Amino acid sequence: MTNDPKQETTPEDNVEELNIDEISQDHEESEATQAEAEDKQAAGTPENEVEKWRNLAHRNQAELENFRKRMARDKMDAIQYSNLGLLEELLPIIDNFEMGLMAAKDVSAESVIYQGMNMVHQQMQNFLTDHGVERI
Repeated sequence: MTNDPKQETTPEDNVEELNIDEISQDHEESEATQAEAEDKQAAGTPENEVEKWRNLAHRNQAELENFRKRMARDKMDAIQYSNLGLLEELLPIIDNFEMGLMAAKDVSAESVIYQGMNMVHQQMQNFLTDHGVERI
């Protein structure tokens, strides 16, 4: 061994100098890795998986029920509005029928033709009332 102080090394000299930024960065990475592991562990537990799938099933069941109600309502609306056009076209025919009924009454209110036409007229009025048509 030499007595030259420049060449002698101490254990402290062999230790690498660590930058403070490197230490804090390593610490942050360690915390992030630990948090990710905890999240994976919490999400992977059977109870959490069961709860997740149960919630999904409840949401899908409610969505299906809402879909069924909406389809039933749409069907009723479609039927109602499809009948609307038919009833609108039927009104002028009924007006003409009523004029014929009045003419038949003027000739003879006791005739069989008038009585038959009156019965048909009453049936048409009942039909229109059943479908929501009202006289204005």
